[in-house]
Order: sequence, then structure tokens, then C-alpha cells
Amino acid sequence: MKNRFCLLMAALIWGTTFLFQRISTGTIDTFSFLTLRSLLGTLALLPILLYYRRQQGRQQRSGDAVPPQGRKGWPLWVCCVLIGCILFAGSALQQAALIYTTAGKAAFITALYIILVPILGLVLYRPLRITHVLGCVLGSAGLYLLVYHGSGESFNFGDLLAFAGVLFWALHILAVDRFVEWHPGIFLAEGQLAVDVVL
Repeated sequence: MKNRFCLLMAALIWGTTFLFQRISTGTIDTFSFLTLRSLLGTLALLPILLYYRRQQGRQQRSGDAVPPQGRKGWPLWVCCVLIGCILFAGSALQQAALIYTTAGKAAFITALYIILVPILGLVLYRPLRITHVLGCVLGSAGLYLLVYHGSGESFNFGDLLAFAGVLFWALHILAVDRFVEWHPGIFLAEGQLAVDVVL
């Protein structure tokens, strides 16, 4: 139940950010916004990261079993650099899209990465369920109604940028899903934001 609540809160926070990002486009450029946002995220996660490391140290000293790390994979820094670059590309395209299109359209188009994830997952030999197919159909229908009929506006350059960002968001989900089997999620989150700041 707690995990579902966390997912609900994450979705709520993610959805409301589009409005504030849209407002910020009139006062700050895209890359300055991304740098400041990622820097704040890095600093906010730092205490949690330190607490996690301290807990790991206590478990090791007390002889308690440390949670399994999963099977071995790429080094942590490689994973962080990769998902950090993907995150940067998706965030930059999303922020740039908000200069030319509305927050509502950008949010809906970006949310279509949920449809793209299972499709790209086929490349990783993951089965495509009937619910995935149904979601693709409904999502595509909703996009058509929003872009061509619902808003009364035609497809514009901002929508195109948002569409390009969808690919990177889907790749980000798939990459994190794989890397979290190799490294703790808090390390990946902190590392990707640090890479985002540098970029």
C-alpha cells in the first residue's frame, strides 16, 4: 500500500511540474532551468544517500545480512552517465517544447512514453500483453482528440519536440529498470542528476 501511495504522489508531482515549467519559459532559458532543477534534486537526495550509506555500514558492523545487490552488471558510474544523458535529452526536449505548446498538450504527449515502453521492451524480448496493446490504442486515440480536435489547435513545433522527448523517457524507464537490478536506486537517482547538472 505504501509503495502505491508513493507512486501516486510521484505522479501528482510529475503532472504539476508542467505548469511551472511552462511559466518558467518566459523568465529563464531551457538549460539554466534544467541545471538549477537538477542541482536542487542532487542536493535534496544527498541526505537520503548519506543515511542509506550509514544504514549499510551499521548492517555490516552488526553482522546483519545486507540486501542483495542483484546480478553483476556495468559499473555504477557507467549506468549513471548513461541514464543521466538520457534524462538530460528528455528533459531538454520537454522544456523546449513548452515554449511552443501548452502545458496540457505537452503533458499528455509526454505521458505516451508509457505506451512506448512495452513496445521498446520487445527489443529486450519482453512479452507484449493485450493490456499493452489496448493502452496503445486508447492512448493514440486520446492524442488524436487532444491535438487535432480537443484543443482546436493544429500540430505545432512544440508538439514535435515533446514527441521526440517521449523516446528518451521510454529509454530512461527501460534503462533504470535494468540498472536497478545491479545498483541501489538511490545511487542511480543521485548519479543521474549529478550528470544532468554537468551537462
